[in-house]
Amino acid sequence: MRQAFNDRHHIADLLTQHGYQLGFATDTLTRLARPGRDASSSSVTIFPARADGAPELSVHFSSSDELYSEEYLDPRTRQVRRKAHDAFYIYVMLAHGGDWRAAYAAACAELEQTAASGLLFHQVANAPGPV
Repeated sequence: MRQAFNDRHHIADLLTQHGYQLGFATDTLTRLARPGRDASSSSVTIFPARADGAPELSVHFSSSDELYSEEYLDPRTRQVRRKAHDAFYIYVMLAHGGDWRAAYAAACAELEQTAASGLLFHQVANAPGPV
């Protein structure tokens, strides 16, 4: 379900629905400003989904951002890294206040509705015409 959600939702869309402002976007990078900050002072970076199946991810550099990406020490490389967020994590935090159960139920319902309407469209489009 999470992968299906990530495939159907762009992080920039989720963030702008919650007050983030687009700074700039290219094919390989998107920058946004957190709510309350000028769009020219971006503190969020979105990296596109990769061909290997890794989803689109965002990193939030401002500690004033409720999605702040905490730093951690990578035990393998011993380098400092930041936690990255996928679309579903952002949806859970911003649309459902961190309630994973509610977000999961809502996302499943949305996917079921999308699948049902797609099936209905497929059935109508492929229905036999007048004989």
